[in-house]
Amino acid sequence: MITFATAFSLLVTAATFGVLQLLFGGSNPPLSGPGRLDSMTVIGIFTIAFGVRTMYLTLLLMRTREAYILETHGRDAVRIGLRETVAAGTGTGLVMIAALIPFSTTDFVQLRAFGVGVAIAILLDVILVRPVLLAAAEAVLGRYGWWPTKGARPTEAEPTTRAPKRKLAWLHVPHRRPCPAHQ
Repeated sequence: MITFATAFSLLVTAATFGVLQLLFGGSNPPLSGPGRLDSMTVIGIFTIAFGVRTMYLTLLLMRTREAYILETHGRDAVRIGLRETVAAGTGTGLVMIAALIPFSTTDFVQLRAFGVGVAIAILLDVILVRPVLLAAAEAVLGRYGWWPTKGARPTEAEPTTRAPKRKLAWLHVPHRRPCPAHQ
């Protein structure tokens, strides 16, 4: 699955540079400038956008894999992975886009292109890649997408029913007694 996540990240990066070419390229670019992107701007956009997307895609894949190991069906694991990571990933992406808005209003063309480029890449990732493309690839590939990993299998005692859902170990928070200083 990490191969598909990387391929989707590269696809979004290519789409981002396509949109940037429309906005900043040519003889009369809509967002002004010399008609081309600075090489350092291109490197910076690629590095930040690709790195941030890869981090959040990996978070989704890790959570989905944990659920796949405990569940019997890959589609349920995809649902669990999305349900438990979508709020954090989407919220963080929207906050990053909001933080990049001031970059798009500056008079420095390279800085404007940088802010717009990273915002476009993150917006595409938040709206299209994580919730739609990667989830669809996970659901379609099923157990083949997690090839070295074996998912949970029903035991012989219950061949036709699904095993009850188990709590995940990393979600368990042990009960702590209050500190004597805070009583």
